[in-house]
Amino acid sequence: MNDAAGRWPVTLVRPLADRVLGAVVYALATPLIALGSGLLAGPLVAAALIALLGDERQAGAAGLVVVVLCAGSAGLAAMGFVARAGWRAYRAGAGRELRLWPDRLERIGRRVEVWSWEEVDRLLLLHTSDQLDRVVLRLRGGGEVSLRRGHWDIDVIRTALERALVPALAERYRAALRQGEAVAFREPLGFAAASLVLGALSGAWGALILGLVALNALERGGPGPGDLHPVVAGALLMAAGLAGVKLGVSFQGGGMTLSPTGVRRGPEPSPDEVPWATARAIDRGARLEVTSDRGDLPVRLSRSGESHAVLVRLLPELIAARGP
Repeated sequence: MNDAAGRWPVTLVRPLADRVLGAVVYALATPLIALGSGLLAGPLVAAALIALLGDERQAGAAGLVVVVLCAGSAGLAAMGFVARAGWRAYRAGAGRELRLWPDRLERIGRRVEVWSWEEVDRLLLLHTSDQLDRVVLRLRGGGEVSLRRGHWDIDVIRTALERALVPALAERYRAALRQGEAVAFREPLGFAAASLVLGALSGAWGALILGLVALNALERGGPGPGDLHPVVAGALLMAAGLAGVKLGVSFQGGGMTLSPTGVRRGPEPSPDEVPWATARAIDRGARLEVTSDRGDLPVRLSRSGESHAVLVRLLPELIAARGP
């Protein structure tokens, strides 16, 4: 593997054993998890509908058909969602070699896939806690290229992209502003929603476990020696749940749009826009903020937001020049 601070290309190679193991794990785990999700979602929906309709015998044939169709649809939808997520995760590790050049990315597997920097519209560096988890290249024509930690040395990839892709995107955004266009950068809402849902579920399971342990302890008149492991498991689930919810909530209210006249939250013109003449950029690490001496509410973009790494460099230059 080449040092990302040295010569081009920067090359990363996945060992054969790692690729084979990954393919086997995804091939086995994805169908099992998808089937389990469907078997869980279907009965839950059926039980909820029966509770709403009353006893299935009272609901009649029409009600029973509704229950079966809705429960079946929910089960199939859950299976499809998990299968799609598994396929996307597998694709994120596809290929045996990556090569990063000053003008493109190449992924070499059964065939060679090439993405030039001209095709890339947005760069996302998705973090979980304090660790970079995934690099996503969103393409102009739709679609994206996702590279995950565990499959690739993600820190080397980020360093190489900061050398090559970040300057190219910065110049493209600057040119768009000069032509009178506004450029919007959004938070990863899908990533945020997944964090919120998984965090809420994890926290709920943790609370349920702790609640059951507490009820059993009250019935026995005190805690027992077998309560330690459930308490630890419940506490860990609740802690993970709170962390997931906190991560998901951190994206709310974010997003940033650069216009020829200033910086605002949404893509549409707004009286709350911070003019270039009074704007100040503050890099807080976890998020980038733009405010002014007028006391404007800060316009924020998290480090997992679209092209955050580009704006960290570009905004101070634009503010120093008082605009594009």
